[in-house]
Amino acid sequence: MLQFKCGLRVAIDKQCLILPVTTVPVNAMSYSATAKALAQLQQQFSQAASSQDWQLLRQLDRQLLKLVQQLSCQGLKPQFAAELAGLRQQYQSVLAMAKAELGRSEAKMQQFNQNKAAVVAYRQTLDGVS
Repeated sequence: MLQFKCGLRVAIDKQCLILPVTTVPVNAMSYSATAKALAQLQQQFSQAASSQDWQLLRQLDRQLLKLVQQLSCQGLKPQFAAELAGLRQQYQSVLAMAKAELGRSEAKMQQFNQNKAAVVAYRQTLDGVS
């Protein structure tokens, strides 16, 4: 393990990433602060999903990835198994919702393209009659 200025220990052989200095290292946080950060992420995920704020979900996804990588690199994942299980379940739910929304958007685009083709054909018919 290597110790960097930001306080993160990175296991090179396990391919853990070096996180930016702006990220608060887990080992600098107490257990309760880390648990609170995980709970807050879970709540923010829920709110962003409810409002379908895809940009916020993307940002939260990056934050969650960094935090989980920190926990993993420091061997702390088992201590937060319950919190991570809740986040995993919610993440899967949000992912399913996003896939459903993607399906709806694709159907709308397909309908739009079909309508567009009909309008173009109609206009061509009118132009041919004039």
